[in-house]
Parts: sequence; C-alpha cells; structure tokens
Amino acid sequence: MAAPRPPPAISVSVSAPAFYAPQKKFAPVVAPKPKVNPFRPGDSEPPVAAGAQRAQMGRVGEIPPPPPEDFPLPPPPLIGEGDDSEGALGGAFPPPPPPMIEEPFPPAPLEEDIFPSPPPPLEEEGGPEAPTQLPPQ
Repeated sequence: MAAPRPPPAISVSVSAPAFYAPQKKFAPVVAPKPKVNPFRPGDSEPPVAAGAQRAQMGRVGEIPPPPPEDFPLPPPPLIGEGDDSEGALGGAFPPPPPPMIEEPFPPAPLEEDIFPSPPPPLEEEGGPEAPTQLPPQ
C-alpha cells in the first residue's frame, strides 16, 4: 500500500485596503497676508464705494429703523382746511364719487315662460301596422 500523502499546505495573507492606512499629517494653514499696493501709503484706508452700506446686528426678520437724517418725517396732516374739510389729505385727491343708486330688479319671469309645457303626443290612426302614405310627387 501506498503511504498516505500529507495534506497540502495553505498560506493566506490578509492585508488591509489603502483607505485604512493612517492619515498623513499636513502642515498647519496660515492666514494669508493682506495685499499691499506699493503706489499707496500703507496706513491710509481705502475709500468707501458709492453703494457700500454699513452692516447692522439684529435678529432675523427684524427691520432696523432708518436713520432720521436720511428719511425726514413727513409734515403733519392738515385738518379743517379746504372747501368741505375733506379730512387729513387736505384735498390732495378728488372727492369720492356719489354712492351707486340701486335700481329695483325687473320681476322674475313666470315658470311657464322658462319651461314651456311639452307638446301633446301625436296620435296615429289605424294603429302601428297602418301603412304610411307617401306624398304625391
């Protein structure tokens, strides 16, 4: 008899994928330096643009009141002046038109005029088997 064979040797190597590798460390990021214009003196501030506005802190949805120097208050309304004392507007608008005069509606039509009665049924002479006569040609 033949000698028994030894079992085959199995070698398994397990390696982790590349994304399991430890992360590389990068150099710290430094804030960029402001640009310097050699044709301007360094200590003066740039001029403010024509459309630039000042930012205001506040809550969302809250509208800050406008500065009083930009928006002066309107003059108070004039009361008691004019032809008929038209109110606070002082005659800036024409008087309202006169109220509409409602005319009475015409009387409603009778129900017989709206829905006339159907015509009476046609009565045939001689029953349904009676021949119909054709008109002469």
